[in-house]
Amino acid sequence: MIRPRDFRWRLALCGAAITLVVAGCTSQAADGATTSGAPERTVTPSVASVTSGGSASPATLTSSPASPSSPPRPSSTAWQSSAPASTKQTSGAKPSTNSTTPSAREKADRAAVEKAWARFLSVNDDLVRTPEASRVSQATAVAVDPTLSQMLKDAKQFASAGIDYYGSAIPHPYWERPIAAKSTAVMGDCSDTSDSGSFYTATGKKKTVGVPDNNTRVTFVKDESGAWRVAEIFYLIDVKC
Repeated sequence: MIRPRDFRWRLALCGAAITLVVAGCTSQAADGATTSGAPERTVTPSVASVTSGGSASPATLTSSPASPSSPPRPSSTAWQSSAPASTKQTSGAKPSTNSTTPSAREKADRAAVEKAWARFLSVNDDLVRTPEASRVSQATAVAVDPTLSQMLKDAKQFASAGIDYYGSAIPHPYWERPIAAKSTAVMGDCSDTSDSGSFYTATGKKKTVGVPDNNTRVTFVKDESGAWRVAEIFYLIDVKC
């Protein structure tokens, strides 16, 4: 449940259009062979792949309670959602940043959002190991629906299947639009998840391995206390960092 760790929201599913733990990851077959796959960790509210033509298609999962797929770092199940208009970029286009120098307020808000994202990734990674009775309180501190429900579902599935996360994602946040003192914010993250993924706790065998450029779009909402929480996560499969 993007550490995009299987939501690592690693939100982790491996393969938007894939199975989620780390967007764009490789899966280790039972016989030791490595097969390519899409992000595994997903704990994000919504996961969608963006095609070169600019349209977004929902990621599809083929997981079952017995063997959940890992999400593109954050969770393990993709949500049926369309990517926001801002994700309509040309394939291969690199994320751009706002050319205008942000104000002191804007800088402070962005810093708060980036901190909230780092906290979300940490909680999401640890959720599978958190006692079930405590998962809701831990998750609600960093997320709201639809991501909240997804990360809880992913944690339960992974725990039941004997799957956990290893390593950690290295965030590389970028901004294409200002927060402008609003209560919602959209941040991009070209995170390096190459040293993280999921593994089978019984054998220690790796299930998925992340990628160095997991392009993710995250929507946050701010509550009345001023705290930012993750609402939706999109893995931009065809939009390179």
